[in-house]
Amino acid sequence: MTHDIQALMNWILACLVVAGICATAFPILYAFSPWYLSKLGRALMIQSIAYALALDLTAIFTLWTPNSIMFIFWTNAFVFTFITCTSAYLTYMMVEYNYQVRQYAKEFYNVIARRASSRHTQDVSASQQLDVRRAEEDGDDHPSGSGDPVLRAGSDLGSPPR
Repeated sequence: MTHDIQALMNWILACLVVAGICATAFPILYAFSPWYLSKLGRALMIQSIAYALALDLTAIFTLWTPNSIMFIFWTNAFVFTFITCTSAYLTYMMVEYNYQVRQYAKEFYNVIARRASSRHTQDVSASQQLDVRRAEEDGDDHPSGSGDPVLRAGSDLGSPPR
């Protein structure tokens, strides 16, 4: 580990410049996509602008120090407030998005369950109708009306075979 402060300052400045360039490039490149179509896209764009602004101003203030310390404080206060608001908004959008996805999944599951239940009910009633038709075709006039051979055998005990 080096104790040379100038080497560390140069390393920090190089990292700061590269981070600033990348953070600034993201919203510029993202601007060419349809980010404005969703709330989450808008929140991500605003937050990326806030981080780019913070890194760019930090790089500028590292290379050039303004004469007024109050200017630096007010600029930092504005940038950190901007980052706080955009981070809170992005977090809110993610919570809302996850809630909507869960609600959609729950509603989708309920629709599938209702369809399966109604199909089962329709299948049962269709099979019962088929049994009644078969019984009518066979001339079966049993009170059960099911045409089921087991029920017919139980009710036909003692009667001659047909």
